[in-house]
Amino acid sequence: MAEVPIFQVDVFSSDQHLGNPAAVCPLTEFLENDILQAVARESNLSETAFIVPTPDKETDFDIKWFTPNSEVDLCGHATIAAASIVLSFLETDWEQVSFDTIDGPVHVNQRGGLFSITLPMIDVSPIEAPTELKEALNGFDCKHIYHSGTTYHIVYESRETLAKLDPDFDLLKQSTSYGFIASAPDETGETDFVTRCFYPSLDIEEDPVTLTAYRIVVGHWASEKGKDTFMSHQLSNRGGQLWLKKNGRDLTISGEATMISQGSLFIAGLD
Repeated sequence: MAEVPIFQVDVFSSDQHLGNPAAVCPLTEFLENDILQAVARESNLSETAFIVPTPDKETDFDIKWFTPNSEVDLCGHATIAAASIVLSFLETDWEQVSFDTIDGPVHVNQRGGLFSITLPMIDVSPIEAPTELKEALNGFDCKHIYHSGTTYHIVYESRETLAKLDPDFDLLKQSTSYGFIASAPDETGETDFVTRCFYPSLDIEEDPVTLTAYRIVVGHWASEKGKDTFMSHQLSNRGGQLWLKKNGRDLTISGEATMISQGSLFIAGLD
């Protein structure tokens, strides 16, 4: 029977039980994918990251991400969760850790209690709102709407309007789009803008905090506000705070990470 270490981390929050939770399993080598999938299913969080040291590569670790149902190509918040375990518990004298992914190296830095990752922005195009989308959003009028090819970005006039948004998830599921991101200016002055994210195609009605969403929305807010640095809050039940810095076509996303638990899973049939 093999023992697999597992950590749970709440990302984009300094408080426990807020932000977006992810599991992290540091391994000496990758187990078979069906075993990794079983571990992710057992952890039952939106994402589980598995990391393995790579002493013969320019990067520090290989990384894989699994939902309870499948392997995915990239998960931003689980990458930050993995980095927080490496930098806070495994290699405490490091200030940066790098991961080898199918899209190349990804680096995460730790400074002043924040973990920062830099990724390319995702291009979007303005479109007219389809009738079925308006119906799914229960008639809420939006100021702008964009599409990335897979995901909608819908801009509303105020935080208050966004907070009241109550989508029809059965109708959203009928869309061929991967996800729906809604954002609005924050008239309270607490942050620059606020967001909510819906992924019915993944059976996620509302995601707690969605790192990749900011790669889509920040272009609009940079144009709208005429600046390149932002603070944003995601208005989910768990909530989460992000600090953003746009540099050309790249976006640095920073947030806190809080470890919730540390333990082991035992895998029968392995030594």
